[in-house]
Amino acid sequence: MRGSEQITPTVRELRMDCGECGARMVGQLSLVRTVRESDCANAEVRLPFSNPALSRDHRHRPANDDAPIPANDDGPDIPAAAIGAALTPG
Repeated sequence: MRGSEQITPTVRELRMDCGECGARMVGQLSLVRTVRESDCANAEVRLPFSNPALSRDHRHRPANDDAPIPANDDGPDIPAAAIGAALTPG
């Protein structure tokens, strides 16, 4: 990484060079939600909480506490061998 520049209080632009191929790229790093409130909050920054239970009035949980159910998980787990057997003509 060559450097970065602050765009807004929650966004930085990153400049990167690839030492192997010579490519030069620009990316952005942005803050999108709060996991734990700051002890020295910036009044200009308003980020939503990732989970309402994470506010100071509730117990704190790790950042990876929200494990959504996969969209394709319609039922109980079926072993791959059973699926293959059901699809094999016989």
